[in-house]
Amino acid sequence: MEDEPKKTNLLSLIIIVASIVGTMAFLGYLSIRFLPSNGTTVYANASQTPPKPDFSTERPQAGWSDDTGAPGHQPVKTKYVLHKDIQKQIGRSLVTYRGKGHGEKIKIDVVVLDLDPDFTYKNTIDISRAKQSFRAGDERFELISAGSLRLRVWHHP
Repeated sequence: MEDEPKKTNLLSLIIIVASIVGTMAFLGYLSIRFLPSNGTTVYANASQTPPKPDFSTERPQAGWSDDTGAPGHQPVKTKYVLHKDIQKQIGRSLVTYRGKGHGEKIKIDVVVLDLDPDFTYKNTIDISRAKQSFRAGDERFELISAGSLRLRVWHHP
């Protein structure tokens, strides 16, 4: 007579555990099937995998090296487009393109923030010299093109 309640308790425990495991498995299936993934994609075979980026082909801008002359160490230069009479922060300076001057010259105003943020240095630079390289405040530039409304330069950090 005592064996009967033990079997009933054991059977109800097995049913409860099985129903919990079944519910968890069903919820897991639903979450995998219908919720968005975290960005990881599992591919069926290796031919479907996307190509890995080849970082060895990326190179800094060619055409110049840093002052140290260390092989393989070339800082990256950055291209800026300066619109006439609009101030832009480049490095530690505020640079404003003022347009073309008389003849083949460009006008640039520079505020050196570390030195005196209230004083503007006015520069007039020959276009032929600017295409090679020029300094404006603490920054070094190389002219790409100059128009009446826009100035395109490379900034060398």
